Amino acid sequence: MVRLRVRELAELRGITRYALAKATGLSLPTIYQLAREDGAFKRLEASTIDLLCEALGCLPGELFVRTAGSQRATPGAGAKPKAPRAPRSRKAKGKVSRGMDTSGGERVR
Repeated sequence: MVRLRVRELAELRGITRYALAKATGLSLPTIYQLAREDGAFKRLEASTIDLLCEALGCLPGELFVRTAGSQRATPGAGAKPKAPRAPRSRKAKGKVSRGMDTSGGERVR
């Protein structure tokens, strides 16, 4: 799994969460979520990564660490392959216009 190192990097640089919020312009609750002890996150915008890197004086690669053990199965790593789908059958060969009799007759109003 990929984890954030915001808490670790901020502590190494002596930056409080409040100071990090002020420096990035992100809300304090957002900073607290990003600085979780376990480093878990759901979604992260590129602009947020840029703000964090600027405030912490690091490169984007330094913000992340990959840990052993993933909760998701990745294709090719024990994941069950999908069965091929049967081709769809076509119901009607000719086009039917709206308001037209399907027998080719006059227009119905």
